[in-house]
Amino acid sequence: MEGDAMRLEPRVAVLEANVGSIKESVGKLEVDVRDMRKSMDQRFESLLEMLERKFESVDRKFELVDRKFESLDRKFESLDRKFESLDRKFDSMQQELRGLLRFLVGVVISFFTTLIAFGAAILGVLAKGLHWLT
Repeated sequence: MEGDAMRLEPRVAVLEANVGSIKESVGKLEVDVRDMRKSMDQRFESLLEMLERKFESVDRKFELVDRKFESLDRKFESLDRKFESLDRKFDSMQQELRGLLRFLVGVVISFFTTLIAFGAAILGVLAKGLHWLT
């Protein structure tokens, strides 16, 4: 049994050395994983901060575009009011022109009626003067 123990001692020593080496490697890996986790957390935080700045920038741009659209809306409303005013003016001008046209048609009809009456009167005077009528 003593011989068996002697043969096992070097193997146990090698196993203990290997276990110690493995523990040391695991310890280094744990440190590396912690460092990597810290680095990833820092990068993630910086990425989040950058994205927040970008979103804020985009939000400001959208607000600017919204203000410009509101300004355009006000301008279009003003133009709409002006066009409505022009429409009312054109309608009133059309009514005035329609009344004036009716008046002028009446004047023309009266003129031609008077002209025909004067022509008939002149024919009557000529007929009397030239003895066409007996």
